[in-house]
Amino acid sequence: LSLHDALPILGTLIVSSMLVVPVACGMQMAKSYKGTLVCAIAVAVCTTVIGLFLSYYAGLKPGGMIVLLEVAWFVI
Repeated sequence: LSLHDALPILGTLIVSSMLVVPVACGMQMAKSYKGTLVCAIAVAVCTTVIGLFLSYYAGLKPGGMIVLLEVAWFVI
């Protein structure tokens, strides 16, 4: 398995973590289904906007920065 073959797999992992991590954060913050949805959407929007700004000014890839912020939010 070469590095060239592993890159699409890495992209798939980043996209799937962008879907799963905000919901996990929402489940930690809310007690109801509706609250989980609202919190997950809020976390996703906030981390996406902040991640895009940070990646632009730091010169980094936006997908990795967004996922890093989402995981940091989940840990905190």
